[in-house]
Amino acid sequence: MVDAMMSSEAGKVGRLLSRLVEERRSDFVDAGVDDLRFPRSHVDREVDRTIAALANLETILPWIEHREPRAPLPRRIAILLPYNFVSHAIAVIAPIAIAGNAIEVRFSSKSRSVAELSMTILKHVFGSQIAKNEAQSWQFVDQVLDGPSAYPMLIAYGGENLGSSLITYEGRTRIVFEGPGNDPLIASAEPAIEDLATLVLQCALSQSGQECFSTERLIICREDYDEVIEALKEAFQQVRFGHPSDPETEVGPLASAALPEIIRAQIEEAQHNGGRVLCGGSVYSDRVEPTLIENVPPESSVWRDETFGPVVAVRKAETLHAAVREASTSRYGLNVILSGAAAQAIGPLLVGSRYVSRVDTLRHGLHGTLTEDQPPLSTWRDTYKPLGGWGISGWIREADGTMYQGPRVLAYESTLEAKE
Repeated sequence: MVDAMMSSEAGKVGRLLSRLVEERRSDFVDAGVDDLRFPRSHVDREVDRTIAALANLETILPWIEHREPRAPLPRRIAILLPYNFVSHAIAVIAPIAIAGNAIEVRFSSKSRSVAELSMTILKHVFGSQIAKNEAQSWQFVDQVLDGPSAYPMLIAYGGENLGSSLITYEGRTRIVFEGPGNDPLIASAEPAIEDLATLVLQCALSQSGQECFSTERLIICREDYDEVIEALKEAFQQVRFGHPSDPETEVGPLASAALPEIIRAQIEEAQHNGGRVLCGGSVYSDRVEPTLIENVPPESSVWRDETFGPVVAVRKAETLHAAVREASTSRYGLNVILSGAAAQAIGPLLVGSRYVSRVDTLRHGLHGTLTEDQPPLSTWRDTYKPLGGWGISGWIREADGTMYQGPRVLAYESTLEAKE
């Protein structure tokens, strides 16, 4: 059972992992820039969060004590990682391994150097408990779900298409899907306009907007709406748009070659439907300018779908209850950010259960977590706590078809109640 892993031992493993990541900091930063073309300063922040999370690895123990692993050797839990994890892959894998599971991980084909660095550290600490799969992503999924070996569980990060495919699966494998986002930020009377503009930039532009927790929809419920818009416009115009290796760059090229044209179509559709591009809007072969679009019709793709780039769509709400309606119409439901004391009061209307709840079908209109006047990524990697969403943003599907939605702890979900 996991309680045989004493807190001191888990803390020792966490501190070792934290130290190893710190020692390879510059290599991780270079890998994030070279593999994924993320801005150097953004990768450096991710490494900071990873180091902090690993240093606190023992905080996962209350979730897994008196439980046993779902997949001790020779079985393995399969993990399909997204391309936008750099050092964070280690923070995801470590607590599942601490719980006693063996793991087979498939890194993105874009993340060659990232995968090599991560596996070097993980193998040094966990040895044969961690294996890497080199197959293409769909081949890996087919192998896990339909191959001759029994995988008791698949943890898959991915977009809407992957989620739509996995949710129809009927078989022997438990699936935990960590999906896309289209997160809203609701701004009420406080804070000061300059602080709000800074918050929006931090929430929207990390990794050039290529994070599932990125703010993509801004709902403003303030009497000084026009002044806020001018401040946001000025802030976006001052964003440093350049080469990812430049330490001053805040937005750089996108990692996926398909994204710029998808975003171009979203921007053009929003304009055609009456949206007004306040700044940015230009799309090049591999990059998108930091873009702010006002008066975006709710039926537009840039409001309705995930953007996954440095684009923020803005709508005005006359009341906070109207803002709740705006925020709740999405089929996504990861995180909602509430800015200002008045907005914070509506939090209970926007979030679902504190931990996963059983559902008959995907439930829309709820969010898994909320943060107040700070970016979600400033806290969620520092400690191991429930994360995940509603709607197409995340779910658990048991082998018998039973469904759950809401925030979850992956280490807990990778264990079972110990047999007496």
